[in-house]
This record gives sequence, C-alpha cells and structure tokens, in this order.
Amino acid sequence: MLTSSPQTIRPIDYLPLLSTFKRPITLDVRDIDYNCDGGTVANSIHVPFTKVVANTDGIKHLHRADACFIYCRTSAARALLSANRISKAYPNLPTYIIGGGIIGLQREAPAVQIVDSSAPSSLSSL
Repeated sequence: MLTSSPQTIRPIDYLPLLSTFKRPITLDVRDIDYNCDGGTVANSIHVPFTKVVANTDGIKHLHRADACFIYCRTSAARALLSANRISKAYPNLPTYIIGGGIIGLQREAPAVQIVDSSAPSSLSSL
C-alpha cells in the first residue's frame, strides 16, 4: 500500500493549489479554540482534532475528496498529527498542511476568505 506523506504548503499557495482539484476538502481541526483567532476559512469543515485522531474513517467527506487541506491555529501540532493520521487512512489522498494555520492565512494570504466561526460548519456525523 502506497502511503504518501502530508506536505506543508505556504498560506499564499493555498488558493492556487486548492483550485487544481475538483473535490478538495479543507478541515479546521481546532478544538476549544475554534471560535478564537478571528474566524475560519470559508467552506472549511470543523472536525475537532480529538475526533480526527479517534475516528478518521468517520469523516465522510474524505471518501469523496480528491485532496485534503488541514489547518489549526498555527498548524504546528494538531494539523500535523491530523494530516499524518489521514494520510495513513487514505494513502492515495493528497494531504496538505497549511503552514502557519489560521494565523498564517490571516497574515500572508489576504485573498483567502475568512468568515465568522460563531456559526460553525461542523461535521455532525462524528
């Protein structure tokens, strides 16, 4: 079984790379800090880190995706661990960590639409 390693991308490269896929998914894996740090990426799905590591197969959207982009607050720990877990469960799914997380996107990628996260688009099936 081929296992691909997740790649870390710069925040500025997120939208151009995202546009090369037909069915990409972007996961926000923040836990209790989800409503902090000024919002979430538009059209991203909130799946708390604890749920990603507990039940990767339960993330239904991954079965249909042709790429997975992951971020947390700074993408230092949770995004990396989540990406590694997803890469093992879905070895043929290109998986990317957005370097710098939501903070990096806000600072370095002004074209990325950030929305208020007080009404999250959570994955309720987990």
